[in-house]
Amino acid sequence: MKLCLFLFFIPFYCFGKYSHQELVSNLGIVWAMESFEDNIIFTEKSGKLKIYNLTSKKLKTISGTPEVETRGQGGLLDITLHPDFKKNKRVYLSYSKSLKNGNKTTALGYGILNGTELISFKDIFVAKGKSSKRYHYGSRVVFDENNNLYLSIGERGQRESAQDLNSHFGSIVHLGEEGNALKENPFFKTKDKLSEIWSYGHRNPQGLFYDMETKTLFDIEHGPRGGDEINIIKKGANYGWPIVSHGKEYMLPMYVGDYREKYKNMIDSIKYYVPSIAPCDLTMYQGDKYPELKGYLITGALKLTHLHFYNPKTKKELRLFETDNIRVRSILIKDGDIYFGADDGKIRKLIRKKS
Repeated sequence: MKLCLFLFFIPFYCFGKYSHQELVSNLGIVWAMESFEDNIIFTEKSGKLKIYNLTSKKLKTISGTPEVETRGQGGLLDITLHPDFKKNKRVYLSYSKSLKNGNKTTALGYGILNGTELISFKDIFVAKGKSSKRYHYGSRVVFDENNNLYLSIGERGQRESAQDLNSHFGSIVHLGEEGNALKENPFFKTKDKLSEIWSYGHRNPQGLFYDMETKTLFDIEHGPRGGDEINIIKKGANYGWPIVSHGKEYMLPMYVGDYREKYKNMIDSIKYYVPSIAPCDLTMYQGDKYPELKGYLITGALKLTHLHFYNPKTKKELRLFETDNIRVRSILIKDGDIYFGADDGKIRKLIRKKS
């Protein structure tokens, strides 16, 4: 009893022991995962879309994906299924897109899944902004209870874009299922402000989760040297980048921007990380197989290579598999089980160690 009271301040030791089971290997970088029936459907950064059947253990490649810009941090990025997927078979994909003028951007589109083919794929949203750089694309896509979308977009390595409401870079946009701007958006049909923007001042948000029960939108994004952060996203809110940050310049000892306390109109994070964990993907555990994890946000850590849990209510934190050198890129909750994809080309499943 004394031991457990002491370890309250290091909560992950009181959770019991976990391990992981390898399901499939020899893949590319597993950037994002979704599921339907007994299948995991996932993107590889290289541009491939694949399906793995959990019963037959068979792996299939889906044709019909868009042409993607794969250099740098670009590639085929997030995947989400329409809430009425059983009826309409819509598969939404975000990806990095190369434009004719040499600029590169984040795009969103969907196609119809027909067996092993994605047919009639079309772009429904292409982020506006100018950048030829090959990093900070974002991007994650989630639906809300009204079948509308949130899409996170990185500032594309151009810091000033995150404060420019005439650019989509460094923002989270709110769209209808066909990519249209919504009337409830804060800058809808406002001069010199893009109608799709929901929030701004973001650096590189690579995780997004919408809690259907509480109607709360969370994001997790990369800081520079330190300063990765989890935010609760509010309509029209400015999250500060690059005017304020908890991170430091890469080549200098100084912090990026100014003291946050000076800017009352900017929203602070609910959690930040120093040193950086380099987060990727975000979901919340709401299942029953691991009741001790209920209410925890889950993300992958690319830099400190672990599976990361954070409870926004209790502020408790859990880090798993820190010594296994797994760059966790994507998370999936299916039937109460936790799956995670990684840069080593493997998909794994969280399991309990037998005592």
